[in-house]
This record gives sequence, structure tokens and C-alpha cells, in this order.
Amino acid sequence: VGRGTVRDPLEIRTPGPAVFSVRTLVVPPGGTTGWHQHPGTETSIVRSGSISLVRQDACEPVVFGAGDAVFIPDGLPHLARNDGAEPAELVVTYLLAPDAPDRADVPPACPGQ
Repeated sequence: VGRGTVRDPLEIRTPGPAVFSVRTLVVPPGGTTGWHQHPGTETSIVRSGSISLVRQDACEPVVFGAGDAVFIPDGLPHLARNDGAEPAELVVTYLLAPDAPDRADVPPACPGQ
């Protein structure tokens, strides 16, 4: 389905049983995911195009392109947007507690983003 390289070392733990969910996401040019968080970890691979990711812990956009992998820790508010001219396609995976929702929308976490 996809392969990507995570830029920083990471450690993934779950507090108990977890559901592993995989889906595809296409963000059109100029599109955004909106500010949100997940009740578990997210690991995504950019298959084509690029996204600018803004995380609450940094508030500066970081661009990820085809072949890059993105890790989002449990509960960290973030936003992904497509500033490019072509659709961005991602393979998105979540490790969630059974019966937990995939995501929760949150208010903007960084000024100007």
C-alpha cells in the first residue's frame, strides 16, 4: 500500500488492547483536515503530493512529500493542509482503544494557522 521513512526515532505503546485502523485520505489542493486530535497514535505515509503539517507542540508548518512518514502522538492537536497544486494522497493508520472514535475536532491550536 505504501512505504515511508519516519524522520525521528519513535516508541509506540498502548495502555491495553488496541484496534489498528488503516484508511486512505486525499486532501485536494488548498484543502485541509481542520484542527483535530486522535485518542491514539497516528502514523501516515504520503503516497503522492505533499502536505504541510502543523502540530500544537511546534506551531510551524513542516512539509512532508511522497515517501515521507508522519507520526502523531496520542492526543496531540494538529492540522494538515495541501499547499501544493496536486492532490495529496496519504495512507493513514491509527492505534485506538476499542470503540474509540478515530478523531475529535478541536479549536485552532496555533495562532495564524
